[in-house]
Amino acid sequence: MNLKNVILNKRLLPINACIGGYIIWLMIGMQQPTTLHIQAPVCFYQTPENFEVKAPEHIDILMQSSRKTLHNIDAKNTTAHINLHGFQPGDHIIHINNKNLFLPNSVKLVELTPSEFTITLTPTSVETP
Repeated sequence: MNLKNVILNKRLLPINACIGGYIIWLMIGMQQPTTLHIQAPVCFYQTPENFEVKAPEHIDILMQSSRKTLHNIDAKNTTAHINLHGFQPGDHIIHINNKNLFLPNSVKLVELTPSEFTITLTPTSVETP
């Protein structure tokens, strides 16, 4: 029995049609842009010694990409990384973008809330014995 006869067999034709339709739906669906909303913590590194940082704890991220790309993003480990090297005491405005989130280039940021915020660096008191 050749392949043409197997595919066009009257008994197997409905099953083959379902399998073919599913494969086409899967191929098209994986390329369709979809969105993902996550709440990510804000993480500061290279913080000057003896300084306290006052800033929002989380940001809301709405991103868009293919279903396959978003499926591979680990939402639990997505974090906004802010480098505080060289910052002095006082208020500073921080702008969040793709570079702070370490997302793939194929991911489009639809919305960041807040996209910018103010952090305050204050010296902590060092107790002497």
